[in-house]
Formats: sequence, C-alpha cells, structure tokens
Amino acid sequence: RRALEIVVRTLEKLGHEVVEWKPPSHKRLGEICFKTWFYDGGADFREAFGLSGEPAAPQVAAPSEGTQVNATEIAAVNVERREAQKEYMEYWNSTKDQTSTGRPVDALICPLAPFPAARPQKYTYYGYSTFVNVLDYTSVVVPVTTVDQNVDKVDEGFKPMDDTDKSVHDAYDPEIYDGAHVAVQLVGRRFQEEKMLALAEFVGEAVKG
Repeated sequence: RRALEIVVRTLEKLGHEVVEWKPPSHKRLGEICFKTWFYDGGADFREAFGLSGEPAAPQVAAPSEGTQVNATEIAAVNVERREAQKEYMEYWNSTKDQTSTGRPVDALICPLAPFPAARPQKYTYYGYSTFVNVLDYTSVVVPVTTVDQNVDKVDEGFKPMDDTDKSVHDAYDPEIYDGAHVAVQLVGRRFQEEKMLALAEFVGEAVKG
C-alpha cells in the first residue's frame, strides 16, 4: 500500500492525473483463469513430475488430481473470457470521462502480489497477476521501495473481505519482511509492450528521483 502511495504522490507532483480504478469484477477474471489451468486435469503436471519422481509441493499437488474437460467446456470458457475482455475494455474506454484530456487512462497502477515475496505455502492469492493474463494485457513491474518494519506495521483495524483476504493479511510479518524489496505493477492494454516499457522507465526514474 505504501509503494502505491509513493508512486501516486510522485506522479501527481509531476502534474499527472491519477484516478481511482473501479473495474468489473476481478474475482470473475480469477475464476476464468483457474478453469483454464485445469483443462487437462493435471495430466501434464503429473507426467512432468513423474520423470524425476520429485514430490509436488502441497499447494500445487491437490488441484492436479482432476479429470480432463471436453471441447464443449473449453469453448464455453473461451466465450466467457471474450465477454469479460469486452466488459473490461468498455470500462477502460469509459475512463475518458474522468480525465481532463478526454482520453482513457494510459496505465493501471497496482500490486503484482499482496506481499513483497512469497513464503512457502503462503501464496494464497493470485488475482493481481491472473487478471492480466485473462485480459491478455501488458504488464511491467517497477521497483519502488523496501519494507521498513518501523513504518509498515500490521493494520490492526483491517476488516477482511473473505477467508482468502484474511489469510493473506495474517501472513504479513513486519519483522520477517523487513528490508524486502517492494514493487508495483503497471498494466497497459493489448499490444502496448513498448509503451509500457517507456512508462516503466519514466516511473522508475521519477520514483528514484
């Protein structure tokens, strides 16, 4: 949260506009993504691990035990994905009504993960990255700061939205994460790789400055 605030304050100080992002449901995008992950019921996963006999980590072993879905089910997910992409595109286009230029926003500033680094078996939320995959958008990560245990304390008044939200929040430990690097993700639209790299360079230099 502090990294996001640093980026926002820096950009506003340089004269750029920052608007609050209120998009269509990211939970829906996550659900679509999870469906695609399990199309083959874990067959490829089991084959790969079978080559070495290496045991799978618990967080990936359990979901790999399903059955393969058929072509009709895959087609239905593809339709759902296209509908979600269209809905999100229309929302992004609508942000032109919130900017002084009359143009949609250039990029979305958000986390890539809800923590500075993943701890074993504690990566319980993927939504900050999976929504980018489902929409086929462009993303680049920019380093911002490091955790300071004297500043980045546990939010005692935090009210979780659901069990996943609670588990993510409860996993935060200022002492363990002290000194860990924190970055933000800049998300652009499809086929905007060069634009996003330019924005990343601009934002990165501005934050350092």
